[in-house]
Amino acid sequence: MSLSPKKPQAQPALKLSGAGLMGKSGPEAIIPLRRDSEGRLSEASGIPAKPKRSTLPADWTEYHDSRLRNAKGRYGQIAKLSDEWGIATGALVARWHLLRAGAAPARVEVKQVKPAKPILREPMPFERMRAAVTPQMVGVVDYLQSRGEVYAAQASWDLRMARNALMRCLERNESRLRAAGWHVKITLEGQQRNLLKLEMLS
Repeated sequence: MSLSPKKPQAQPALKLSGAGLMGKSGPEAIIPLRRDSEGRLSEASGIPAKPKRSTLPADWTEYHDSRLRNAKGRYGQIAKLSDEWGIATGALVARWHLLRAGAAPARVEVKQVKPAKPILREPMPFERMRAAVTPQMVGVVDYLQSRGEVYAAQASWDLRMARNALMRCLERNESRLRAAGWHVKITLEGQQRNLLKLEMLS
């Protein structure tokens, strides 16, 4: 018996025809990537991305601020908002820091909704007005009736309702309230502080 080590067998060279790039068979593909102007990797489609605006738009509202607060400073979430709104990530990050510090200037515009029906000369009693609004609004008017004046942030907390959802609920029911001779008075106080009050129209 021979104790000499076996010589390694030579393997045939792999011959490639054409390009020397190999990949897995099937639907998978090797896709070229590139970094955009904000340093994120994306598929290089060859089509230039639509430029984003570097400042906040004039129609920026509390709804946008609420969604930006919910991002909680996470870059990935802010980047998604940037793509959705077409606003540069840097501008949104700067706004988020201002909101966090409580130094963001108020940019909420209260829209005046035209009543769908003529306003009654005499406001309806509270119970009749309550029956005219949406089911979600019933809890809101009950709360506002018991509290008098209250800040939107406190109302949102007490009602267990997101602030932007509360503001949308008020906007959707504005015409119903006015038709019943009521409305929710919204007063802006300071920075991002909306004071709410349910009252009869005079």
